[in-house]
Amino acid sequence: AGLEPVVVDGKLSGDEVVTDVAEVERLLSSEGSSRFRAVLSTTSCFAPRAADEVEKIAALCQQYDVPHIINNAYGVQSTKLMHSIREAARIGRVDCVIQSTDKNFMVPVGGAVVITFDKNFANNIGAVYPGRASVSPITDLFITLLSLGKGGYSQLTRQRNALKKHLDCKLQELADKHQLKLLKTPGNPISAGLALPSQTAGKSSTALGSMLFTRGVSGARVVTPGKNATVATTNITGWGSHHNEYPVPYLTAAASIGMTEHDVDTFCVRLDKCLFDWKKKRLSTDGSSAVVATDFPATQSCVDTHSTADVSSMAQSCDCSSSAVSSTTQSCGGSSSVAPVSSKAPSCDDQSVKNLMKTNSLKLNSHSNRSNGVDMDSSGNFLNILSEEGVKSCSYIYNNGGGFDN
Repeated sequence: AGLEPVVVDGKLSGDEVVTDVAEVERLLSSEGSSRFRAVLSTTSCFAPRAADEVEKIAALCQQYDVPHIINNAYGVQSTKLMHSIREAARIGRVDCVIQSTDKNFMVPVGGAVVITFDKNFANNIGAVYPGRASVSPITDLFITLLSLGKGGYSQLTRQRNALKKHLDCKLQELADKHQLKLLKTPGNPISAGLALPSQTAGKSSTALGSMLFTRGVSGARVVTPGKNATVATTNITGWGSHHNEYPVPYLTAAASIGMTEHDVDTFCVRLDKCLFDWKKKRLSTDGSSAVVATDFPATQSCVDTHSTADVSSMAQSCDCSSSAVSSTTQSCGGSSSVAPVSSKAPSCDDQSVKNLMKTNSLKLNSHSNRSNGVDMDSSGNFLNILSEEGVKSCSYIYNNGGGFDN
């Protein structure tokens, strides 16, 4: 369309990246509002970015008669963000709000919802639509909304609000344990950020993200400062971090709609283990001769002969002032025992593995497409110990979730 994007960089306020409203006003007032076809603001971002101050931007757009489009990608699930959009429309100008169906309504990727406060504007959007796309996203959303109903969806949003507090609390526990810092981002009601040591910027930090991904954690991102990217003709400094010079690398995680406390606890157990291994590898790379036990406290495993122990049973109680956060410390049912686990790997010969499994009342199992395999889940089972000729040689790493990874 021949349009030129004019990027207004965020500014640091403590740990948080916030809207530079003064710069938005300077551009609209000094360069003439006729130059700008629209202002695009965003509510839902990854921490440490806060939601744009859409109320103030809406007031400026009304003052200078410039259309205002809000990117509300996954903001429908946040009552706080939706309230700010309603206020923006009440006191200023909001032409349309765009959000994803998959991010807010737990349906497959491929759909969007456009909200406008002007019926003619909605008709104009409908007239532009070519009508050739798949009907599947509309069908998926329709079925989901019929199933949930207004009450069901409202309940999910309330649960998500409480879950964000639980996520913040659990991440604070991990930050204290691993001597890290939970970024203070009160303006972001969905995402949280965990600062990593500044000397780990680069491959060392992104390795942590890779470790999480291989353990089934796909939503978390590790962002390192100093990356640059070009989008169309616009050069962006500090790509991914919402700021030209954010001072530290960090990891982000979000509390999204449909998640449960069990999901958060499982994520934190895996993150705990990854931080343990990541820190150990960094010390080894830096030339450290040994890992001091006090740096990496030993974790006790809860062995359940019925393999039904919940991951959250090993989580520490969350001491938060919020009444929405409940203690997740539970006892492990069944014939259980709690025993310290040695930091040394067990012998990996065939008999030793069988003896170890016999001790824990577990049995070897086979997989249809594997010659031999043993699973270990967070309850004390083995994970994917495979050998074409049986369990003969392997290596083990202790898993804070209650077992060993091969």
